[in-house]
Amino acid sequence: MGEPSQYIKFMSDIIDSGVWATLSAGAKTLYPVLLKFSDQNFKHVWPSTSTLMKLSGFKTKKSVQEAKRDLIKSGLIQTVSGSGHSNSIYYFTFNYPGSKITPLWGKKVSHPGIDSHPSGEDRSIPRGDEFKSPNHINITITNNQVNKKEKEKQNNHNDLIDFYGEPIYLKAVEIAEKKGLQENFAYVKAICKNLLTDKNPTNINQEKTNVSWSSFLDWAGSHLTPSSVHVLREADVDFSDGNLIIYGQFSEFLSQVVKKYFSGSEVREVVFFDRGNRMCSK
Repeated sequence: MGEPSQYIKFMSDIIDSGVWATLSAGAKTLYPVLLKFSDQNFKHVWPSTSTLMKLSGFKTKKSVQEAKRDLIKSGLIQTVSGSGHSNSIYYFTFNYPGSKITPLWGKKVSHPGIDSHPSGEDRSIPRGDEFKSPNHINITITNNQVNKKEKEKQNNHNDLIDFYGEPIYLKAVEIAEKKGLQENFAYVKAICKNLLTDKNPTNINQEKTNVSWSSFLDWAGSHLTPSSVHVLREADVDFSDGNLIIYGQFSEFLSQVVKKYFSGSEVREVVFFDRGNRMCSK
């Protein structure tokens, strides 16, 4: 019970700011587990995914990833992913609206008579005794140099989520982690593409003798991104002599998905036209 006030003050700020109320149940579970490995100074931590699963009660790595993404999005943590041979590092940040926890980013504030850097302690992180005010917790995190690179990497992976959808992306990352290639963007992207095309829609509909455009839209709603579903719903569709004729502006990727879905059905051929009745692919 020597230093509980710092933790209570910290939690009060998160709750009072309203950010805690917006977190998912998974994020609310993961955050205190991460705090368990830190100290009163909120030093960065690096528990393994298996340890986080054990302590949080999560059954899958996917649950950990989703909770972590929510905490990052809410400004409570930042991460530096491991290399495959080392664990990811979690930094506690306070970048949320209404935060009263203000990092000094390298500025040291010490009280007289206090040894601010005991032997063996990381000098980049201020001790609990160095707080400038009881209403402000001052923290310096030494990952400035990786922030830009991390942001670029995060943007690339966000593009994958927007294009393929979050379920497929998380599954791809899980597969890549088994080979230590979760940081290889091209590898993760290739897995995403394979997962989408390997979801053989004809198997999903193998008990149906009449595969319709409506059934395809239902399937697309669960497997494609909202932007792709919007393009599909805006298209004009006609069945003629066993052929499915589609009028709309389709990307090559989306055209392949449509063809894959109707392969093996009663549809003989899928033909695409643009809005001006000019055939663009078949």
